[in-house]
Amino acid sequence: MKKGWKLGFVLLLIGGLLLGCSANNDETEDAKDIHPIEVTIELPEKGDVNEEIELKAIVTQNKEKVADADEVMFEVWEDGKKDESTMVEGTNNEDGTYTAPYTFDRDGVFVVQAHVTARGMHNMPKQTITIGNPTNEMAHHDQMEEGLSVHWMEPEMNPVGKPIELTVHVNKDGQPVENATVKFTIINEANKEIAKVDGEMSAIGEYKGTVTLEQEGHYKVLTMVHSGEDMVEKEEILHVGHSH
Repeated sequence: MKKGWKLGFVLLLIGGLLLGCSANNDETEDAKDIHPIEVTIELPEKGDVNEEIELKAIVTQNKEKVADADEVMFEVWEDGKKDESTMVEGTNNEDGTYTAPYTFDRDGVFVVQAHVTARGMHNMPKQTITIGNPTNEMAHHDQMEEGLSVHWMEPEMNPVGKPIELTVHVNKDGQPVENATVKFTIINEANKEIAKVDGEMSAIGEYKGTVTLEQEGHYKVLTMVHSGEDMVEKEEILHVGHSH
């Protein structure tokens, strides 16, 4: 009887281990089956100055429409003037499309980039549009960025004494980067380092950190990103309080 009991216990234990391995394998297979989100920008090739144009992004996953994106923003800039870009929030039409009206106030070639965060992933394709009658010097489209690049997302609110969310998007050869090492260094107007913040990945390609600053003023934010053997730095100005 004791031998039979022991044999039964061993078989039960082996069965449990096999079941656990099977469950882990299933979880691994499920992780492999996660499909990336895909984003398509729909824009006319040309438009007129002072004409309202619809910026449109179509978000899908495994060919199914994604109607529950966490955030869709459109970044617009004149070709060659990325530092003067404007951010516009997209409206969720609950059918996988996200739109925003936009009016271009001058001739030129412009770049529209969609920043989409959905289902724990991030995608940021871009497309150009020609407005009016740009000169030959103006009509040189931005090329796809090569190598590691960092895009700073200006915080909406920068209150004194309350948490401020720092956000960057990290890409390599135009694709979002996963598991990069991101560090923010905050420097005050006296060029004194006052805080270091680690950026945590909130979605694939998107990294966030939080800092609280107790004095109104202008601060430098140095962002350093490492991904494999690649490294890039970016410097931005953060206006805290009413010092814009």
